[in-house]
Amino acid sequence: MPQDNPGGSAVRGLPPLESPARPSLPAPRPPGRFWPAIARLLLFVVVAVVLSLAFAFVLTALPWFQGNDLALGSLVLLPAAAGATALLLTVSDRRPPAAICLPMNGLAGRHLAFGTVAGAGLSVSIIGLQWAAGWVEIQYGALEGSLTEVLWAPSLGVGFLVIASSAAAEELLFRGYGLQQLMRATHAWGAVILSSVVFGVVHATNPNSSTVGIVNTALFGVLFGLPLLRQRSLWVPTGMHFGWNFSLACLGANVSGLTIRLTGMEIVPVGPAIWSGGEYGPEASVLTTFAVVAAGVLLWRMPLRANDGRVLWDPDPPPGGEPPPEASAPLLHLGVEMRGERKP
Repeated sequence: MPQDNPGGSAVRGLPPLESPARPSLPAPRPPGRFWPAIARLLLFVVVAVVLSLAFAFVLTALPWFQGNDLALGSLVLLPAAAGATALLLTVSDRRPPAAICLPMNGLAGRHLAFGTVAGAGLSVSIIGLQWAAGWVEIQYGALEGSLTEVLWAPSLGVGFLVIASSAAAEELLFRGYGLQQLMRATHAWGAVILSSVVFGVVHATNPNSSTVGIVNTALFGVLFGLPLLRQRSLWVPTGMHFGWNFSLACLGANVSGLTIRLTGMEIVPVGPAIWSGGEYGPEASVLTTFAVVAAGVLLWRMPLRANDGRVLWDPDPPPGGEPPPEASAPLLHLGVEMRGERKP
């Protein structure tokens, strides 16, 4: 008979918070899933690229986007990523958005809000420590600049829209349908780490990129992947991504090497680049490295309610039968031992 799990997670099969899971051997990849999942991943990439080119062709004809490459890129990626996701989920998998950890319920709003506060809190904490150590200075002045890739000073509302679109698009691209098909084909941890490395390398083309900045960006990819594994939620990392980027822009710090100014504040690096981040921004600071690792540990231990339901990377149910009870366990593919159940 199932037993109560007082103080534990709300999701069946997740170990109690006060009793961390012990590592065990990774779950074997179910036979017959590798190539279909990889084919869907490649198809997702192709559809997303085609849609992004189509949207870019349309938007570049509008006067506001001419010479405004930063806004253009952000607003093109979101409909392309969302369109590719919706098309593949509907036509190929015949599954709802909840299958990629995007349930449309009340928990989604709470996860999104939590992620936004967590991301903003992390950036404010890091900049506060940099300022206290004398590695950066805070300056105030009039907004200046033009709409370019390296200096962008829109209104606060436009900045909010573009940064939110960019964060949502990157999460759909790097931790959405494609990644979760890779998790389905291989192993959850390995897929998250691989996508995080790609996430870091993609940002290497940003202005003033550095080795520390690329490594930290990859670590952010792992950090954003933790709620996907632990809470089965893509809303949390989307909120964290937006909260981090938007708060940096409001404070006047460079965001991944991009100089975006939404207010009269400006964070000026004056200390060693290894601690201040230099012109790339706080993401290139060793202080951020330690902060992201600490945030990951706290996030993994956070008693945040998880989504309960089948997702793409769950084991397939037996033919003609119901899924086994352990099939909905969020950590079944994470290589950890399952303990504890709740009453049905």
